[in-house]
Amino acid sequence: MKRLLFAAVCSSLILTGCGETKETMSTNDVNAGENGNAEKKGLDREEKIASEFYSKFINGSKEQQEEFLTEHVHSEGKEYFSSMVGESQSTVESKNVQVIESVPTTYDDGSKGKLVLLNVENGAGDLREVILAFQRENKDFQLVYSTTSENEDEYAEIFNNLRAEFKAPIAKKLKQRKEKEASQKANVEISDQVFYSWKDSIGTVWTNYSAEIKNTGDAIADLGSIQINFVDDSGAIVGTSDMVTPVPNTLSPGETAYIGDTAMLNAVDKADVVADVTVNIDFSKTTDAAMLLETENVNFRETNNDYGNPYVVTGTVQNPTEELVDDVRLAAGLYDSEGKLIGVLKETLTVSLNPESTAGFEMTYPEISKEIKGKVTEVKVKAYNWTW
Repeated sequence: MKRLLFAAVCSSLILTGCGETKETMSTNDVNAGENGNAEKKGLDREEKIASEFYSKFINGSKEQQEEFLTEHVHSEGKEYFSSMVGESQSTVESKNVQVIESVPTTYDDGSKGKLVLLNVENGAGDLREVILAFQRENKDFQLVYSTTSENEDEYAEIFNNLRAEFKAPIAKKLKQRKEKEASQKANVEISDQVFYSWKDSIGTVWTNYSAEIKNTGDAIADLGSIQINFVDDSGAIVGTSDMVTPVPNTLSPGETAYIGDTAMLNAVDKADVVADVTVNIDFSKTTDAAMLLETENVNFRETNNDYGNPYVVTGTVQNPTEELVDDVRLAAGLYDSEGKLIGVLKETLTVSLNPESTAGFEMTYPEISKEIKGKVTEVKVKAYNWTW
């Protein structure tokens, strides 16, 4: 489900008296049925807009979105909602939309408004709550902003303040999901790794580290900064590599990512001085999965030159989503006949990919040891669209 939050308006229109009992409620008050919700009759205008929000604006055609924007969005919300017109949404990610309750409210500038609470299920059948806020413009209430129960950090407080406006109890299904998500943890471990050191033709010592990391937890992991430390027999650090970028940068439970980097060791003059490697991986729990891309026609071959990498990996990457992809990151894991990781190559494409479009790639970075030449029997490529 598309996560919405009109932050600029939201911060300036915080409700007064959040949590207080309202003198009047919608005629469509909550009915304590089996699901805590009753099928509603005679929906008022704002609830009708709310019931159409996902079908016409989130999952509708560009024409339906523009029509919805013209008819139902307040001038103060136009800029935010206009930016979404033309974006493709997934109907799978928003279904079974139910209007639960609407309440009148007053914003801190004294203007009158209404809030409408929705329940929406995503593709996995998990229940989410959505609150649409309306403000009077001319003689009608029109949509100003939207916020969902998926919002985290500073937005969670805004959502909870708005949620306190309603009498409707939190659905049992929603409470169970929140309790389950709260108990889930992300955990990232190194599942396979390898490192090499060598001296080049002018006597410079280089070292490379490649690894496959895995999310062994039950929540999505957002991978932050990664540091690689190269140490000698005594445990002293002889070189480091900072700001190592994983591919992909978020991992769903059970998924893996590649990291790899090559560093120059200025403090040593022997290639065999690196005895071990330690890795610091910063990660946190998130609800945002990586936008994974597909790869085809992946091939690898040995190079014949005496400089550069002993292998080059080529292929095509495809955008299987309905959104524009504008920062493609790729990584290739090189494996030997026993399934052991023996190197990682990376690449970033400077092209954008429209839905279903493809682009070619060639990976030769970073430089890895020629010691692996003749040992690679399998290559696995990961690709995703990097976003903030």
